[in-house]
Amino acid sequence: MACPGCGFELSDQLNCEEYRLSAETSIQTNPKCDDPENLLDQNESCKPVLIRGSRVNHTQESDYRTGIRQIDSSLMLRPGQLAVLQGKTANQIVFRLAARAISPQGGGQNIVFIDGGNSFDTYILSKHFAILGLREQVKERVHLSRAFTYSQLAHLIREKLPNVLTNHSARMVCVSDITLLFSDPDVKDKAEAVGFFRSSIRFLLSLAGQSNVLIIVTNLESRDRRMDSILLEYARIFARVEDRGGSTWLTVKKNPFVTQPVSTGFDCCSMRLDQNFQ
Repeated sequence: MACPGCGFELSDQLNCEEYRLSAETSIQTNPKCDDPENLLDQNESCKPVLIRGSRVNHTQESDYRTGIRQIDSSLMLRPGQLAVLQGKTANQIVFRLAARAISPQGGGQNIVFIDGGNSFDTYILSKHFAILGLREQVKERVHLSRAFTYSQLAHLIREKLPNVLTNHSARMVCVSDITLLFSDPDVKDKAEAVGFFRSSIRFLLSLAGQSNVLIIVTNLESRDRRMDSILLEYARIFARVEDRGGSTWLTVKKNPFVTQPVSTGFDCCSMRLDQNFQ
């Protein structure tokens, strides 16, 4: 592999040896490395991908809106992002976002839901549709899959989701309560579960950028510190939602369009099934 600037072989400059992964791909390793394969994640196949820069829109307005000013101005959700919302009311925000995206105001998009915590609520989503004056036919734009074990959830994310996005031209994905199955008390191999969790989140981040879709992951409660750290590490946007008596608080800990953490509060009534979709 030659350096474009000077023409030297990078393996010569860095005193590395080439280890061939496939006919198309190789990695550079230290000559003292006895087993290069141990450097690879054995749960993942290596698929070389060329990403020609970020396609995330850098304008100052959100492309996906709930209709609640404090939320929309703080999150500024756009295609190409992986966003994580943590807290018991996180799914309520997602349902509002989905309803708006499916509506004519949001472009009549198709939405993919992967329900990892048995928390998908058809009733609430239908209520949002009714508020927006949408007919029953819009339900056909919601494509729902459910998982009951963490391996099923990882399979849906890694193997099924890319084809579903293509087949339905979906521009928004929601994965609900993602840590529930991975942190199930009946899981025997905790280390394996965390490894599957990390590879799934990393895959979602890559898929969001490559497919130019918005992927929102909710985590209704903190169950495992390692998984919380993984979510924060890979998310482009990370926010917590908390109910405090008569108000709801949104705290944005990570956002590429915000220079410092943002905390904003609003009346709990704004989260209810009302007409606040302006």
